[in-house]
Amino acid sequence: MTIGTDSRNVKKIIQSLMQNHKVDNLQLEIDLFNVWMRYMNEREDGLTPAEAREKIAKEFDPLGYSAKGQERNQVKQEFMDIMRLDFGSEDNADWNTLLNFLVERKQAGEYISRYAEWCKSDPYNSPKLHQIAQKPLLVKQTWRGAFTVIQSSKSKGFAL
Repeated sequence: MTIGTDSRNVKKIIQSLMQNHKVDNLQLEIDLFNVWMRYMNEREDGLTPAEAREKIAKEFDPLGYSAKGQERNQVKQEFMDIMRLDFGSEDNADWNTLLNFLVERKQAGEYISRYAEWCKSDPYNSPKLHQIAQKPLLVKQTWRGAFTVIQSSKSKGFAL
């Protein structure tokens, strides 16, 4: 089965269970779906069931909030605000990969705002918004362009 088929099936199972128990809580539905998909992805990456469970459970504090989940939501919102582009569904592998990348880059001190400035200042080497919408991994592929310093062509100490 494909990832898309799995995610649709998981979504339908969760919705059916919630309807059966007369629970109408969209946030709970989203959280259950995200945790279930993460568990499946962790298992696919080679973790044992216990390791996958422990890794996911560690991210929740006693009140049920995940600091990592909040950070992901903040980065996602920041991307939408700065790039003026809707973020695709997290069950789409490319958008999920991009979100993971953006979270890592922010932790390394590289910000979406700088990438957006580079896109505006270098329209020939940077992707356009419609290209990013169609292929979100273009951001990951071109990210370095926003953070490289171009050396001057005049070198000290050399006579031409």
